Amino acid sequence: LYSACISGAIPEASYLAGLREAGLVDVAVRDRLVYDAAQLTGLLDSTTGGGCCCGEGSLPKETLARVTAALAGKVASIRVTGRKPDEMNP
Repeated sequence: LYSACISGAIPEASYLAGLREAGLVDVAVRDRLVYDAAQLTGLLDSTTGGGCCCGEGSLPKETLARVTAALAGKVASIRVTGRKPDEMNP
């Protein structure tokens, strides 16, 4: 499952804990992409075609620059694996 919208982002530790609480075992982050300001601009600026599915139009340039600078290095996309426990080998 892939999504370019970051409106529902939660801390990584909370996400992993939720997977474990749901019953998955061997939960692990296998890959991580930490977004820089340029990548965040592509996601948030609807004029580049990225958009964020969370609103209409783009932010003013000054606001976009301020937001992406503040979020750079703090937003990531992760690939997570986990499995259902085997009754014979939990």
